[in-house]
Amino acid sequence: MTEDLILDEKTSQRIQHALEDFILDTKARAIMVMTRGGQLIAQEGFVEGMKILSVAALLSGIFNSTLNLAKAVGEKNFPHFYQQGKRWRIYYEHIKEKFIIATFFEESALLGVVRVKMKEVKEVLKNVVEGERIRIDWGRERNVEDLIDRFFRE
Repeated sequence: MTEDLILDEKTSQRIQHALEDFILDTKARAIMVMTRGGQLIAQEGFVEGMKILSVAALLSGIFNSTLNLAKAVGEKNFPHFYQQGKRWRIYYEHIKEKFIIATFFEESALLGVVRVKMKEVKEVLKNVVEGERIRIDWGRERNVEDLIDRFFRE
């Protein structure tokens, strides 16, 4: 199973720079970009105790389920999602329904600022990935069970 996604060093740096600016501008604790399949492309920031690969996989599952829910109720998609817990807030959006961008923040970061800055980051990422071929080689695994086994071995 391979997705076409190849990022050169310059492209990776542009993505990383956009994520760094987002963290500085919003006071968010972390931001990540992943494929719809849960493959982490880039991240910035840190949340203590977060298993970043597990979170990316779970967020992609939630995103894909919500996309199917939207279609079931006659919507093309639900473009953004917000979840709030006692301490953490998660805001995530899709980029051209191919990628997911998610941020984790606490009460000190304002949702309005997060949403505005997320739009800016999305525009940068749209321009970066448009025309880029991104290749993610999943290795020998050819089915979901093998991928899950590989994921939990790491």
